[in-house]
Amino acid sequence: MGDVLTRLARSLSICLAVALVACWAPTADAGTGKTKSSSVERPSKSSKSSKSKQRKKRVAKKSKRERKRERERARQRAAAPIDEAALASEIVASEYVAEGTLDIRDADAVNAVFPDLSTWVHPIVGTEERVSSFPGREFGARRGGISNSRGCGGGHCGTDLHAERGRPIVAVATGIVVRVERRRSGGDGMSGRHVRLRHPDDTFTTYMHMDSVVDDLEIGDEVTARQQLGTLGSTGVSTHTPHLHFSLEIPVKKDNGTGDHKSDFTRWIDAAPFLDQATIVDRAERKHATKPNI
Repeated sequence: MGDVLTRLARSLSICLAVALVACWAPTADAGTGKTKSSSVERPSKSSKSSKSKQRKKRVAKKSKRERKRERERARQRAAAPIDEAALASEIVASEYVAEGTLDIRDADAVNAVFPDLSTWVHPIVGTEERVSSFPGREFGARRGGISNSRGCGGGHCGTDLHAERGRPIVAVATGIVVRVERRRSGGDGMSGRHVRLRHPDDTFTTYMHMDSVVDDLEIGDEVTARQQLGTLGSTGVSTHTPHLHFSLEIPVKKDNGTGDHKSDFTRWIDAAPFLDQATIVDRAERKHATKPNI
């Protein structure tokens, strides 16, 4: 009798052990044949999708904050005082217009002093818009955040000329390259890719928001009228459709009685009268710029 009880107790112990192992061991999925644990609950696909969406929202929100901060920094830079001495360092002029002696709003008077303005070619190849047809794109239009516009009225120191992205941009006249900016935002975070030229009559023209700049163009190069500088785009701070922000500057000499040029600077003026009479070309001249003799 004792042996029977011993064998019975041993059998019950074995059954109990098998039952415990069965409860904690991974079980096979009937549909896939893959094992799965009954004690660990894995996240569902809907849970993973929700977490992914939350991560994307956080990234988008962060990018939005960064863009907002960049716009604020750009407005602060635009409102900062302009260093006229730094601008003057780019001018190597033999003659200057004394401040107050020329009515810069009189295109005929300006043209009499700078006759080369009447020989321009239009900066946009094959354009259908000689000058801006919308008041908000004209010279002197109001621009928020700009308080020191140096004679540009509401702050827009150029005229916006519209065409499709990629249209060739050319030099309006022979000139020397004094600035080339290839960064998408521009050195100031606003102007985008652009080129600035100094012409033989010591006027300056600038071509902003370009999609691309000619690869081998460098500071000091000489370009000719109709020579391609780049292509039209919307880089930098550009709130409109693709366009060229084109500006014209003339040299001005302050009468300080010292006879030196330390207070010389340039002043933006409305380029529309000269763009209106410029020759429109049907193709750009693609050639290497003339490098300076060193």
